[in-house]
Amino acid sequence: MEEYPMESIVRLREQANRLEEPSAELKALEQRLCAESERFLASIAGSVGGRSLQFSMGPLVFEIRKSANGQTCEYRIQESDEELNELISTRGFDAGTAAGIFILSHREDILQSCSEALEDHRHMLQENIDHIRSLLP
Repeated sequence: MEEYPMESIVRLREQANRLEEPSAELKALEQRLCAESERFLASIAGSVGGRSLQFSMGPLVFEIRKSANGQTCEYRIQESDEELNELISTRGFDAGTAAGIFILSHREDILQSCSEALEDHRHMLQENIDHIRSLLP
């Protein structure tokens, strides 16, 4: 068995140890990011007035519904997306962190998509009202 220079092994160990602090900081930031994206989604859910609603923004589908804890807004990844794929493959984020980054980066677009879904729902309700009225004497 070949012996390796001890100073090289020590240097490798030191390099590995220097990764601990930035790794811990990144993990803490990822947790904050996920919590912030959850707060954002909770504020959307609370803003729709107890209605169930589904809408899409980019690769994400959002669903607002009633749950045991009140209104929730959950998302799922609907399709592959270049931005999400880059975050996952190039940057090494997991899918949840990548989605959180996407959500916070596109807050205004998500709010606009939700607003459009509410407007579409209002139009559908009005069409249903008009249809039923047309059937009644």
